[in-house]
Amino acid sequence: MADDNTQATGANTPAGEGTTQAGAAGQPGSGTRTFTQEELDAKVKSRLERERAKYADYDDLKAAAEAHADYDAVVAERDALKASAERAELVGRVAAACGVPVALVSMLSGTTEEELTSQAAELAKATKSRAYPNVDDHGSGKPAITADDIRKIKDPRERIRARAAHPELFQ
Repeated sequence: MADDNTQATGANTPAGEGTTQAGAAGQPGSGTRTFTQEELDAKVKSRLERERAKYADYDDLKAAAEAHADYDAVVAERDALKASAERAELVGRVAAACGVPVALVSMLSGTTEEELTSQAAELAKATKSRAYPNVDDHGSGKPAITADDIRKIKDPRERIRARAAHPELFQ
């Protein structure tokens, strides 16, 4: 290219240094050519424009990269939610199989179904020996309500609700 073999004459260059070889630039003859400041400025400007054109889509690429970063965060959140749902399902299955409350099974450290089942079975065995009867008497020692109490309810709707809530009293 002619640009690569060109030297400019400037205020700080001695006379004769701002020339090119005519054969290398594709010009006929063996003479030398000097460039004016305007010609040099035009060549530099042209070169800068070509270089800037290479990076013209930088902002678009930067926006795409930022969008991709958001996508990665969304995928990570989705994966975390999926893992949480799978854990909840696993805990529910193990709790039902072992007869242990879900809240207790969810506190166990097992990560696989086998580990959770083993831990829940140990927990069930340990709590069966200390099982207490379910009493809704708030510690008074007598049932909270009796069949006679339900029969004495005057409002038929309330009486039906009470019977539905305590079917064991009417067997």
